[in-house]
Amino acid sequence: MKDKESIFIGNVIIRLRRAKPMNQEELAFQSGLDRSSMSKIETNKSEPSLWTIFSLANALGMKPSELVKEIEENVDFDFCPEGDQNFKPKK
Repeated sequence: MKDKESIFIGNVIIRLRRAKPMNQEELAFQSGLDRSSMSKIETNKSEPSLWTIFSLANALGMKPSELVKEIEENVDFDFCPEGDQNFKPKK
């Protein structure tokens, strides 16, 4: 189970990958990941490490800061009633 501070970036990665256009296996290979790890990231079952963010950005032809900006612009930041931070994908 994910904790409340998880950031769900799978949809952002999918959108950027498809814009290339690349399939999941190509992005995984270019990033140095196996396809199952890539699938877990895209389905929000796994969160990428900082190294993986850098690798994904490189494979997508962008700077890591550009990838983080894409994530920031496409993820909603909400507060739950108890005041804890939650992140969820924008619709």
